[in-house]
Amino acid sequence: MDERDRSRLQRKLTALTNDLFPSELYPYLSQEGVLNDNDVQLIKAEATQRQQAYLLVTTLFHKGSKAYGAFVESLKDTHRHLYDMLMDTDDQSSNESG
Repeated sequence: MDERDRSRLQRKLTALTNDLFPSELYPYLSQEGVLNDNDVQLIKAEATQRQQAYLLVTTLFHKGSKAYGAFVESLKDTHRHLYDMLMDTDDQSSNESG
């Protein structure tokens, strides 16, 4: 994941960890090759939903270049408010750099 995408997620980490239900994202992120079975098992082993969400997001930091795009896409149907929040962040980043 590039630094710009990592920064977007870090700025929204509190909202993501509070509202994200990782189990709803595993199938898509696994299908897209972002998470492997070991990643999913490690995340599931966390005691609370918030801890799972935090580990999921921070795991994405260490994944390849398509991790951010796949993550955002996975939110579209299951966590629309988080998807919209990240899309607003993307728009603001584009406006600041453009």
